[in-house]
Amino acid sequence: MNQQRMGLINIGILVVVVFGWLLFFYLPVNHEIQTMNQEMSSLEQRIAQVGSIERNRAQIEQRIKTLENDLVQLFESVNSDNGIENTVEMIDKLAVRHELDLEYVNPSPVDQFSVVGAEQRKYFDKSLHSYPIDVFLNGKFIPTGKFLEELSATTEPVHIQSIHLLTDTQLPDKLHIEIKLLAYSAKE
Repeated sequence: MNQQRMGLINIGILVVVVFGWLLFFYLPVNHEIQTMNQEMSSLEQRIAQVGSIERNRAQIEQRIKTLENDLVQLFESVNSDNGIENTVEMIDKLAVRHELDLEYVNPSPVDQFSVVGAEQRKYFDKSLHSYPIDVFLNGKFIPTGKFLEELSATTEPVHIQSIHLLTDTQLPDKLHIEIKLLAYSAKE
């Protein structure tokens, strides 16, 4: 019986030691490890966000450089001597080349550009101005497509704002074309 009692006491001591180890060592250390894992996960997310911000910043800086280069090229391409007359002449020549009937070209004298001249003069000697031009033409489908293709590829400093193609039930093989452009010119 002595050995049985000693065995039970040893088992009891073992249970108390295991319980104490669990209570005072394993659970606090495990809780600390979980807390550290959560903090590490949070830090990894922040690092990923910072990396994303850095990549976006680099993309934005590249886009700004591209836009500045485009603006410089626009200023270099603008002919300040003739202004929008070159654009109107170019549209007339394109219409004749593609056998389209030019109903009318209506350039507006109202400047549409919103940047103050003083701000532009920080970077450029001249100030940039844009003027809307309304163009109305009639023609067949294929020549109209070629006209629009050539207009979009022109070296003249113009921006196509909108194009409307309308068909006439009386003349189903003809199109009525309405184009809104912005023509650019530079002034001292």
